[in-house]
Amino acid sequence: MNPEGEDFTQMPLESSDNLAWVTLDEACDAAIEMEEVTGQTGTVEVPAAFTGLSTTDYLVFRNGSAQRNFSVLAGNLTPIGAASEVEDRWHFVRLQGGADGCKLSRLTISASGSGTTFSLPSGYSASNQGKWLLFVNELLQYPTTNYTVSGSQVTLADPASVDQIWIVAIV
Repeated sequence: MNPEGEDFTQMPLESSDNLAWVTLDEACDAAIEMEEVTGQTGTVEVPAAFTGLSTTDYLVFRNGSAQRNFSVLAGNLTPIGAASEVEDRWHFVRLQGGADGCKLSRLTISASGSGTTFSLPSGYSASNQGKWLLFVNELLQYPTTNYTVSGSQVTLADPASVDQIWIVAIV
């Protein structure tokens, strides 16, 4: 994400930069909805369009980094770790409309003892990589650069034994 609205004409992309686009296939026929919240300290008011949803049904980004550790109570998001600062830019992302069963879901994964391999949840594999995104901590991982998939077994390029590994799936 580029929530800061960086002017890339002053900082051109380099061939080593990784860019990612998230698109939905025609079977889902939903739209990606995103709302931004800025200027809040401590807790963050959840946008009205998101308040009736389960927190597993939408994604939260803080300054471009995907967030997994937060709680929502009475329409306010409380980050776990560091409170929101006035300069933080929060983005709430969900799928709007579309067929039943077309929503986002966060799934936590446990790495092996070495932290380099893990199995995807039932129903997810190399054959349907277009239905899930892999994150280590708050950073999106890129296939073949950061991990490989064989069947339902994922191998990370860098061990992640103490890191939080999670996927965002379209279910």
